[in-house]
Amino acid sequence: MGFSHTITRSFSSGASTVTSSKTYTADTEVNLSTTLAASSSNVDHNLNIDVSELESLFIYAEAATTVYVNDASTGSPSATIAIPAGESYVWPNGSATNPLGASDVTSLYLTCADGGDFEFRALYDPTP
Repeated sequence: MGFSHTITRSFSSGASTVTSSKTYTADTEVNLSTTLAASSSNVDHNLNIDVSELESLFIYAEAATTVYVNDASTGSPSATIAIPAGESYVWPNGSATNPLGASDVTSLYLTCADGGDFEFRALYDPTP
């Protein structure tokens, strides 16, 4: 059984609103919901994601959070994503370069000064 993520985007300017939606489907969904304490530094979460088969990615942080992919201790993560407080990061396949980097994900390290809820959703197909 597959999983689906629907990404909806909307833009409004005065009396004009434009909305678009697209649904992505794959066999595997990886979810992480956690609450980070204030002064959290490099909190490790083990996740496995084949980045070459990533279909969609959604990240939300209640407080400003930096996500380090695969490594935080040596200062050379596969990718670094800064999520501003109260904002979401959305990546659909076919848009800009995959934000998780070129190496498959094995861990996310989360750093957050103020603490708050953190949400991560990834959709990928391990056997295309």
